[in-house]
Amino acid sequence: MVSACPCGTERPYGQCCKPFHDNAQLPATAEQLMRSRYSAFALGLGHYLAHTVPAEKAATYNFDDIARQQTRWTSLEIVRTDAGSATDNVGYVEFIARFIENGQAGFQHEKSRFLRKNGKWLYIDGVNPLQSTRSAPSLNDATITQPASPVPEASLAGKTITTPTVGRNDPCPCGSGRKYKKCCGG
Repeated sequence: MVSACPCGTERPYGQCCKPFHDNAQLPATAEQLMRSRYSAFALGLGHYLAHTVPAEKAATYNFDDIARQQTRWTSLEIVRTDAGSATDNVGYVEFIARFIENGQAGFQHEKSRFLRKNGKWLYIDGVNPLQSTRSAPSLNDATITQPASPVPEASLAGKTITTPTVGRNDPCPCGSGRKYKKCCGG
């Protein structure tokens, strides 16, 4: 049986994010990079995450910790994409990533900023669009030198726990419609 890609496209992993994770091809759009990064978090692929940020940012994180996390990523919803096409150099992807950690369901809502350098999309930073009082940098700002209140990604400090502990017989917060014990809690 071929498993669906964690990024939510419903395509098989081998035909979706795996070619990016294996460095067989580069994401053509900012949204493809966003989805492949989400899948890398879900699968514990810290090495891939390190290759999707600027070198100076990668040097400050221990991406190997991603594989040891207790977070179970359950779904990704792309809320909005601004620019970030194959012909753009800057793009923004707003998303909601749902997870379960220590028996609690939560979500991370972020508007991520991406920059394409030498044909390769890179994650620059992200802000919580519900808490941000600054407007996002202009799409014409190709230099992207100052982060806009970045969400610390390696520590996942940008997560917001939103619901109490999930009971075994409660509906699974991943949205499958099944009981938690028969789904993500099993």
